[in-house]
Amino acid sequence: MSMIGQVTAARVSRERLYEQVALQIQQLILAEGWPVGSRIPNERELGEQFGVSRTVIREALKALSERGLVVIRPGRGTFVSDLGAGALREPMRLFFQRHNVSRENLVEARRVLEVEIAGLAARRARPEQIEGLKAAIAEMDARREDPEGYSRADQAFHVMLARATQNQMFLVLMESISGLVHESRKVIFEVAGAPDRGQAHHRALLAAVEKRDAAAARKAMREHLDQVDRDIRAAGRQDAAQQP
Repeated sequence: MSMIGQVTAARVSRERLYEQVALQIQQLILAEGWPVGSRIPNERELGEQFGVSRTVIREALKALSERGLVVIRPGRGTFVSDLGAGALREPMRLFFQRHNVSRENLVEARRVLEVEIAGLAARRARPEQIEGLKAAIAEMDARREDPEGYSRADQAFHVMLARATQNQMFLVLMESISGLVHESRKVIFEVAGAPDRGQAHHRALLAAVEKRDAAAARKAMREHLDQVDRDIRAAGRQDAAQQP
C-alpha cells in the first residue's frame, strides 16, 4: 500500500490545478500524520493518484516547499519537514515586501510583542537561558566591527528572551520576523553610536531578568525599541541625504 493509505486522492479540476493538488497533498500529510523526515510518494506515483501530469505535481511540491511543509532534495526525493518556528520566515519576508511594510511599522509591532516578552522572561527565565543572554551580549561585544555577526548575536539575544518566556508561541512569532529584523539591524548598525546604545539596553534587560523584575524588564525593552525607532529614522535620513 502506498503512503497515501486510505485517504482518497480526488481527481481535481483544471482550474489552478497545482494549487488544488498542493492543498490535497497537504491534507494527506496532516491526515496521515507522517512523521518529520518521511519520504512522500514520488512525482509519478502522485500524478497517478491525482490524475495529473508530473509537471503539475512538481509545481504543487514547490508550493509546499515554499510553505515549509516539505523539503525537496534533488536526486533523493521529497520529505516532510520539521515545520518549526523558522518555517514562517520566508512567508513573512514576502508579505513585508509585497505590502511595502515600513521598518517603522515593524518596530511598532515589536513593541507590542517584545515588551511583554521581556516581562515574562524576567519572571520565568531558567538559569541556562540567562547564560544564553550573557553569551549573546558577549558575542555582540566581540563583533562591534562586524555588522553581520553583531546582527546575528543581537537576534540570538531577542530570541533567547522569547524562549525564556516558556511559551512556544512567543518563540514562533519572534522567529517568524527574525529575517526582517535582521535586515533592519544591519541598517541601524551604520548609524553612529547605534551598537553602543543597543548594548546598553541589552545589559539593562539582562539585569532586569537576573533580578526577576518584570516591570524593569518591560521598561528596558520599551526604551530599547524607542531607541531602535530613532536609529531607523536616522538611517532613513542618511540614505536620503546620500541620494543624488
